[in-house]
Amino acid sequence: MGCLSSSHTGGIFHYVVGACLAASLALTLCHTFADEADRCPSGQTPAFRTGFAILAGQLGAVMGTPTSCEYADPAGTGDVQQETTTGLAFWRKSTNTPTFTNGLDHWVLTDQGITHWTGTAVDPPASAPGMASGFSTFAGVWAGHGRVLEVNSDGSAFISYRTYRVCGQEPPPCDIVSANRISHGGQIMVQLVSASPTLAVGSIQSSSDPDYPVGTAASLMPDPQDAIHVWFDGVSFGNFCGAQSPVAYCGA
Repeated sequence: MGCLSSSHTGGIFHYVVGACLAASLALTLCHTFADEADRCPSGQTPAFRTGFAILAGQLGAVMGTPTSCEYADPAGTGDVQQETTTGLAFWRKSTNTPTFTNGLDHWVLTDQGITHWTGTAVDPPASAPGMASGFSTFAGVWAGHGRVLEVNSDGSAFISYRTYRVCGQEPPPCDIVSANRISHGGQIMVQLVSASPTLAVGSIQSSSDPDYPVGTAASLMPDPQDAIHVWFDGVSFGNFCGAQSPVAYCGA
């Protein structure tokens, strides 16, 4: 089995992946990472690329931000690893799949979407659930300060939000102000394609805001405070509250 532990010193996370895999598993993720070793060639800084970037765009905050560049597995498996603030990303040569683990939970990106499992197995067990098509966890109307999220049972989702720019005075996207009524100028349509109880993923289908172009990866994550957190390309857009959320949890 594989073991991942973390400690925090001076604001820097150290991730240690122990050699706890059974001999039948052809992977040993075993390395101690020094504070100063970001494993980057001269002139480069840690960043997600290719498959890791796609996976990070779907998982958002779950995957964190990179703290090292990519490097070959020291065990000589041919795999590629990359440390993050929340765990370890690794590309499996044997299956050609980018994977992320926080030590207990695992996510792998395949042609069919994201598969999630919990435990010590490096590769998904045969019974590992895929991202099912049910969106019941996310369906409903959720609100934040100056923003509203509506998720439908078919996975279509609509976000409207204040841009705090007034049409006629500032360029679009802008809010229409008429008497005491304000029509939100920010309009984003998202189509979710798969979901588990803890994550729904999809992409932007239409947008009035060039900061969020069509095709941008979208991910929604439930919040324990009866809220939904929205991420675009791995960057937080904001949280949207339900009826049971604490007062002012999603803004004034």
